[in-house]
Parts: sequence; structure tokens; C-alpha cells
Amino acid sequence: MKKRFVIAMLAVASLAQAQVDSVLTDVRRELWGNVVVRHADSRVDFTDLHTGCSASRRSRAALPEEGNERNLFAVRTSALRHLGRPGIVSAMAEYDNYRIRNRVWNETSDYGVVAPYCAGDSIVGDLSGETYRFSGAYSTMVVQRWMLGAEIRYRSALEFSRSDPRPRNVISDMFLKLAAGRRFGGRMAAASVGVRLYSQKSDIDFYSDAGSMSIFHMTGLGSDYQRFAGDKYNSNFQGTGWQMSLEWLKPQSGGLQASMRVEGIAIEKILPSINYLTLCKVDRLDAGLTLGLVSSADDCFRAVNLEAGLKRRKGTENIFGAGSGGNYPKISSLRGYESTDARAALTAVETMRPTGWLKLKVAPAVAYWFGREEHKQVEREIENSSARLSFDLGADAALGLVRLMLDVDGECSRNLRSRWSAAGLQKQSSRLEAFEARVANLSDDCLSLAGRLRTECHLAASKLYLDMSFALIKYDECGLSKHGGVALGCVF
Repeated sequence: MKKRFVIAMLAVASLAQAQVDSVLTDVRRELWGNVVVRHADSRVDFTDLHTGCSASRRSRAALPEEGNERNLFAVRTSALRHLGRPGIVSAMAEYDNYRIRNRVWNETSDYGVVAPYCAGDSIVGDLSGETYRFSGAYSTMVVQRWMLGAEIRYRSALEFSRSDPRPRNVISDMFLKLAAGRRFGGRMAAASVGVRLYSQKSDIDFYSDAGSMSIFHMTGLGSDYQRFAGDKYNSNFQGTGWQMSLEWLKPQSGGLQASMRVEGIAIEKILPSINYLTLCKVDRLDAGLTLGLVSSADDCFRAVNLEAGLKRRKGTENIFGAGSGGNYPKISSLRGYESTDARAALTAVETMRPTGWLKLKVAPAVAYWFGREEHKQVEREIENSSARLSFDLGADAALGLVRLMLDVDGECSRNLRSRWSAAGLQKQSSRLEAFEARVANLSDDCLSLAGRLRTECHLAASKLYLDMSFALIKYDECGLSKHGGVALGCVF
């Protein structure tokens, strides 16, 4: 899908409300969260259990390597408990079962993590997968106003294909984080640091009587490492990363709030069939800054937020000499694929309560996005920029034992600049088609409309809820993209 980002107000909601969000919400959005901040505003113990499914049909509005159809079924449970006055513990477990269709030039999983160094071919294929996610967090009050916390998150996934070529990718992804915070009256300053350990084992088999075909080690924008193309199918990815975040906020009232977060990771691609030769490496750096001015009085909430983000990705390709006994001496390294993704957004939010049972929200926003990809060794590049105008309207109504929450989002995106070079790609080739599809996806103008309806029914000390969501994105060139999902759950 075209690169888009969600503009959200900077306010610390209670963990109970955050944990009962739809199962369709990607839990990776919480990776930047500081456990001390999340626990600081929690008020009640809870257990949440829900299940849901979603479907996405993106037509031509998708990156070729990621596929244009996705079906998902998920089950998730989460809980929070207060252990006396000083300590709070929370945990989460989730299972996802999904299928991704129509991927091309990519047989590797987690494309957004390892890109562009995937294994690929010109065969359009599907990928089935299962993902397990677990997390646990603990925070406690020490020395009056000080809070300390720790958190662990783990993701394990298996993705495979039932037709040739048949990749079998096994993923392990773990985060460890330590956090600290201190209250200054009604304000709080917090910080967190963490490490990430990532691995992926990717094996490719062929069962057809027609035999195997060439598998290419892609290096970005249609290029590949030609020397090791062919039968060197299997590859491993090993990565280590770090995280850091700083927060300054008032959990229960208004004022100036700020959040800064930085993440870095270096991932190596290794060929186990050639004495675990390190073919290439990608270094990623993601940084984000949010500044918000918030005021609240009675049932009225106002906020103005400025968000900025930068993502950098740099690739390094190793050059090897003549092999002897299966060993290839490393001669040098070359700078490979590079990409830059920058964005900025200004958002205004206001909530009001015209009556005792109805609460309304209005949140307009303007944003700018710039993206550039290049591979100087093959003289190819893609550069785009766009401006976006969006709105978010919400209503929250309590009618006896039933609570209805409706949220509607709209966005208009217009391309400001687009240029690209596909030097060396043959006309009417599969690689050129994939390259042009990437250009069209990143530069196309679009209009989008999304909605979510949540119905809650309160029963004694528990509540049942039903979430329904949809999104329609109309691209000028790439057609219509459709998304929908439903989730059913219980909180007690």
C-alpha cells in the first residue's frame, strides 16, 4: 500500500482502554511504549479476551514484494493486575493465522525488516503463515516519586508456500526493555532503553518434476547479486538492535507534552550453504519526535500536536574473491541500496460533551511526506513527495447499559514531485514491471475513507464488545483498495 501514517493525538490514555482496542490493531505499534508511562495512569484490574478477522484487497495499490491480498484470523488476550500499592504487572498473548497472495520477487518474510535483501524470483505466489506474540511487563514505585519497570516482548512466526518455489521461513524476534520515570507534581519524566534480537531462517524447496529454477538474491530496485544466483536458495538473517525513548507529559491533565524515540538495527544476510558467508548487511535507523500542547477542563479536551519522523536504510554488499574449498575470501565492500523516508504532520484535536450521554471529537490534520530510494551501483532511483489533508470525527454515546463509539477518518493525498530512473532494466521484463508498479504505488494520488464502530454492552462487572471497521482508498491509477474487519471480545 502507498506509504501512509496514522496521525494520533498525544495523550496518555489508561492501559485498560488501550488493551481493549480491536484485535486488528498491530501490536507492534506499542513497541515504542514506555511501560512506566503505560502503567502510571492505570486504574483498574482487567482481563480482555477477543477474536477477530480481517481481509484486505489492494488491487494494484501494493508493493509487488508484499502482495496485494491478505486474510487474517487472530485471537488475543491481555491482562493487568495491581500488586498492592507499589507494583503493577501486565501481560499479553496473541495468535495470528493469515494468508498473503500475489507476491512477486520476494520469497522472504518480514520484507519491511530485511528489505531490500530478500530472495526473489519472477513467479507470482502466495504465502501462508502463523504468528505467536507474547509480552510481559512489570513496574513498581521506589523511593517516593521514582518508578522502575521492565518489559519483554517476543514474536515467533512460521510462513510457507504450498507451490513451487516453496519457501519455509522461521522468524524469532525479541525485545527487552528497561524503563524509569519520576513524577514532578502532576507531571512525569520517563525514559526507556532496550535491545532487539532478530533472526530469520529461510529455506526454499522445489517439489515439481520439472525441477528447480533460479532464485536471485535481490539487492534493491530490481538488481541482484548475480554471482550467487541459482541454486544458493537458503539464507539466514541475523540482526541486533537498540531502542531509546524519552517522554515528558502530564498523565492526568493538560500542559506541554513531548516524546522522542530512536531505534536502530543492523541485519546481516548469511548463506549457510557457502560456509555461512555474509553476503550483505542493512542498517536501519528510525527516529520520531512529537510535541503536544494539551488543555483539559471538565469534559472538554484540546490539543495541538506536531509530529516529525525520519527513517534511514543503508545497505552494504560484500565482494569476494575466487572460492577455494567452499571458502570465499572477502575483498571489499560496496555501498548498496539506500532509502530515506521523512514526514511531518500538524494535528489539532478537540473533544466536547454537548449532553451528559454524548461525547464528540474533531481532529483535522495536514502532513508532508518525502521518500527516496536509490542504488548508485546500478544508477536507479525513485523519489517522491506528497501533501496530505485528513480529518478524524468521533462520537461516543452511552445509552443505558449500551455504549456506542463511532470513528470516521478521511484523507486526501496529492503527489508533489515524482522522478525515477530504471537504467539497465529490460523492456517488457518482469523486473521492469515490478519496478514500475513500485513507482506507481508510491506516487499515485488517492482519497481514503475509513470507519470504525464499537458497541459495548455492560453486564455487572464485565462487558461484551463488538468492533467493526472498514477502509476504502481510491487511487487515480492503481484502482480501489478495500479493507474490512470485525472483532468480538469480553472484558472482565
